[in-house]
Amino acid sequence: NLLEQIYRRNFNRVRVIADVHGNLDGLKTVLDKRPDTFHLFLGDVIDYGLKSWECASWINRLVSQGKALMVRGNHDAKMYRYIKQTTAGKDYSGTISHGMDVSTNQLKAMMPNQATRYQAQFVSLYEQSPDWIELGNWIFVHAAVDQRMWGDTSFRALPNSRNESYALYGETDGTKDEDGKPTRLYNWINDMPSGKNAMLGHQILSREAVVEERSPMGSLIVFL
Repeated sequence: NLLEQIYRRNFNRVRVIADVHGNLDGLKTVLDKRPDTFHLFLGDVIDYGLKSWECASWINRLVSQGKALMVRGNHDAKMYRYIKQTTAGKDYSGTISHGMDVSTNQLKAMMPNQATRYQAQFVSLYEQSPDWIELGNWIFVHAAVDQRMWGDTSFRALPNSRNESYALYGETDGTKDEDGKPTRLYNWINDMPSGKNAMLGHQILSREAVVEERSPMGSLIVFL
């Protein structure tokens, strides 16, 4: 039981941080400086911000020291594929979207040894990151919860499966919104089991405060 392991290692509290997106100053501000705090990151540590690689390096160090865990997000998955393909001398098979272009341009502007170091640190972080983390009655995931995640101790969902799609991208209906992004649905909230709660990042439902929803069975869903 991961929760028991955390407390056995003298961590008495857990702080959850979502979607750092290269904001190093913001990351330093929200990190809990108390040594008995364990940190959970809800993915998307890179893209958009000007300090993506520094953020990934910082979080990788915490995870490698056993002081934190991260679940992977959709931006992390794309960047991992980009690094694996380009460092192997291949062309990137995906689309470098807005936000990701900031991170890739930063790499191209670095000295080769610096770029190699940062990419290695990101790969280390990514390869230590599961698709969701279950702690007691809570599940922590980047985008959305499928009821089959509960009790599933797999490190990662099967590639291209429903669970992987929910974890990384959320519930969508195949259409695009006015900004060209996939239209996100929240029907999965209705399937949350009684007594189970979830905390997520990915979607911006408010720029003022955390958003809390209740399922028909009384589960608490927290959007950071």
